[in-house]
Amino acid sequence: FQAEDGIRDYKVTGVQTCALPILDSKGNIFNYDASGNLVKGWESMKVKADFDSEFKHFQLSGKDYIVGKDVEGNIYALDRRGKNRLSLKQQLIGVSNYYLVKKKTLSESFLITADSTGVIKKLFFGDSLNILSVPLKNQVKSFNYIDINNDNTKDYIFLTDENLMAYSQDLELIYNIEFEE
Repeated sequence: FQAEDGIRDYKVTGVQTCALPILDSKGNIFNYDASGNLVKGWESMKVKADFDSEFKHFQLSGKDYIVGKDVEGNIYALDRRGKNRLSLKQQLIGVSNYYLVKKKTLSESFLITADSTGVIKKLFFGDSLNILSVPLKNQVKSFNYIDINNDNTKDYIFLTDENLMAYSQDLELIYNIEFEE
């Protein structure tokens, strides 16, 4: 087995549960509870490729979404029984980490990542893809989506071998720290 995420503690329909989604070497997703038992009612789903990042979970309108991304950019949004809740045609190809942003509706909620060239991709659960580009000179090693300047708006953070850069939602440079050699 290839475990893609640690134990997640979340509420499913008001009951506190733990879940451990696992992708095996044959491309099946299993979900185990805190006692090591397969979650009751879970139906294993076969995926197209290996996963390159952790599973994410959110609830919206009383429905659970267990979200995963494979190395080809395919998105899987499973319900608590292991069935695919969404069929997204758009893909999310980027560096391995991605962030889930929950909004008031499913179509407003999205996943966000950036690729090694600084192209930011927001994949909305309504199956639309927004692409933004940041002019970077060096290859991105890591991407973060956090509020770096305490203005209550998340910012785009890029780490390369040479520098650490933060950009606002308007793609204005907040700072650029160049590393000394």
